Amino acid sequence: MDAQSVARRASAEIVPGSVVAVGGGWSAAVADLVPAEKGVWFLRAGGTLSDLPINAVDAGAVLRGGNVDLSILTAAQVDSNGSIAGYHAADYPGPQGHAGLIDLAAGARRVVAVLPHTADDGSPNIVDTLALAA
Repeated sequence: MDAQSVARRASAEIVPGSVVAVGGGWSAAVADLVPAEKGVWFLRAGGTLSDLPINAVDAGAVLRGGNVDLSILTAAQVDSNGSIAGYHAADYPGPQGHAGLIDLAAGARRVVAVLPHTADDGSPNIVDTLALAA
């Protein structure tokens, strides 16, 4: 599946009126597919809650305060237990790490991982046991 197809499928998981956190990479495209009339509040990796700018402290409070109904994150691999190997955004010039991914996964009532179903070499990214670092 391509990124747009995966994003469309993930957007179907969003309930009207919910608070949804989206990370970078493929997950960022999901917010663009949800019509405004659904009344969804999106917490984006760039520091906004829908159209309202917020700082890192406020974003952390939203994530860690039990206010997020659904997190949609981009993963490199997912295993049969639901464990997630992080994603490295090659087009992002800033520091990379798992902290944001951990906050997205731990701070929401539900988590949806979006990812390419196969790696560049054709091997599967949905696996029995993670081959990449979690």
